[in-house]
Amino acid sequence: MKKKYKHSNYFRRIKTTQEHRANGKRSDEHYRWARAKRCGKNLPNSWDDITTRPQKTWKVKRRNQHRDKHRGRKHSMKFETWVDLWKLENYLDEHEIPYCIEDLKETRSIPYNVTIVINTDTIAKYTFEWDKKTNKRVKGHQIGWEHIWQRVETGEVKYRTYSVIVGYEVTWWANKDIGIDYIIG
Repeated sequence: MKKKYKHSNYFRRIKTTQEHRANGKRSDEHYRWARAKRCGKNLPNSWDDITTRPQKTWKVKRRNQHRDKHRGRKHSMKFETWVDLWKLENYLDEHEIPYCIEDLKETRSIPYNVTIVINTDTIAKYTFEWDKKTNKRVKGHQIGWEHIWQRVETGEVKYRTYSVIVGYEVTWWANKDIGIDYIIG
């Protein structure tokens, strides 16, 4: 009887054993490879190979993630954001009814004026020391420059867009009415 699969192990045996043995026998004084690609560290081993998968499961062959004909009729309802959906989720989980909750998003935009930052003035920064003779603060050494920046509007108006969740859409599959008004209310 012929074997169904070529390799029974998870990893295949790569046929580089002879080269590994030949590379291991070389001494350090004659450390020159015929090809750099075939030196010991570059030779592949079973960990470098693609693993074999002798069988494919039904999940790979399946076209859709869900099967609608065994689930029942499809129902969907939209809710505002202030509605507590946890009661509905608990009910659907307890009765093993498949469901999906999706966010309903709305894109909004806000106008804003474009501003640029301009260096208006530069002032020298000094260290200050205390003079014991005059009992006053005295200017010391210059340590750098302090820049004074100012924002100026260009007159150009741009729009910043963002998305907001305005509600939820709940989809569930069941053959009978589950009384959603009673569950949420």
